Amino acid sequence: MRQILLLPIIFLGLSILTSCSVNQRTANLKDAMKKSSNKYSGNRKVSGYVHKSNDSKNNDNFKKAEVRIITKPNPEKNKIVLFDSTYSKMVAFRFGTGFLNSKEFYGLSHFSFLKGVYSSKKHDAILFHFGLTQSPVQQTSDINYSISGGIFELSVGGEHRKYLTSSYVFLGNYLHVGGNLDFMTWKYKNTIYVDEYDDYGNLTTKSVNSDGLFGLDFFCGTGIDINQTKRKHLGLEITPGIQIWFPITTQGFKNNYFYPYFYLKVGIVFDALKK
Repeated sequence: MRQILLLPIIFLGLSILTSCSVNQRTANLKDAMKKSSNKYSGNRKVSGYVHKSNDSKNNDNFKKAEVRIITKPNPEKNKIVLFDSTYSKMVAFRFGTGFLNSKEFYGLSHFSFLKGVYSSKKHDAILFHFGLTQSPVQQTSDINYSISGGIFELSVGGEHRKYLTSSYVFLGNYLHVGGNLDFMTWKYKNTIYVDEYDDYGNLTTKSVNSDGLFGLDFFCGTGIDINQTKRKHLGLEITPGIQIWFPITTQGFKNNYFYPYFYLKVGIVFDALKK
C-alpha cells in the first residue's frame, strides 16, 4: 500500500520539474499548428516571443553548504525485510490496441514492459513499467495538415494488481489501477519561426520543426488470465483511463490545442514469475 501512495507524490514532483524546465512563449500551440499547416500560405512566423533565462548570471548568488551526518553503528538493529518468501519477482509484457475520445486521433497501438513483485500470500502485485504508444491522426481533421506521421508517446509509471481468484485456476481475474507520466512528441509538416529574447534583450529568430508535451494519465481496469501456471500467466486486459496534458509544450507554446480525453486500451499480457 505504501508503494501505491508514493505514486501520486512521484508524479506530482515530476510534473513540477518538467513544467518548470521549458521556456514560456506568449504564442500558443493552436497558432503554431495553423502556421505549420499545408493549408496556410502566408508567413510562417508565429506571433509572440519566448523569454530565455540566462542562468549563468545568477550562479554567484548560490553558496555551497556542507552537511555532515554522523551516525553510530548499531549491530543489534534488526534487519528490515521488505519482501519475504511469499514474494516472487515478476516481469511482464503488454501489447495491443485501443480507442481515443479525441477528434484529432482515431486509434492507438501500445506496448509496455513491466517489472515488479508478486505476492502469493496477498494475491497482489506491484509493477513499474515503461510504455510506448503510437496514434495516427484523423485524415479529416485539421491536425492532419499540420503534423506528419501522427504522434508517439513515451510513458513511465506504475500499477497495483489485486487478484480476485486463487492461483492456477482457469480464467483467473484481477483488477489493476495506476498512473503514468507521459511525453507526447510530434513533427510539424512545415518549419515555423518564433522570436526569442534573453535576459539582456538580445533577439534571435528560432526555427521549430518538432515539439512535445508532457502529461499524466490515470487508469483502472480488469484482466483475465486465460492460462495460469506456477511461473507463467497469459491473459487479456481491458483498461479505461483519462489523459491530462500540461499547459506548456517543450518549445514553450501555451497548450490550447490538446485537451483532456478518455481512452480505452485492450491488450494481451504475458507474466513470468521468478523467486
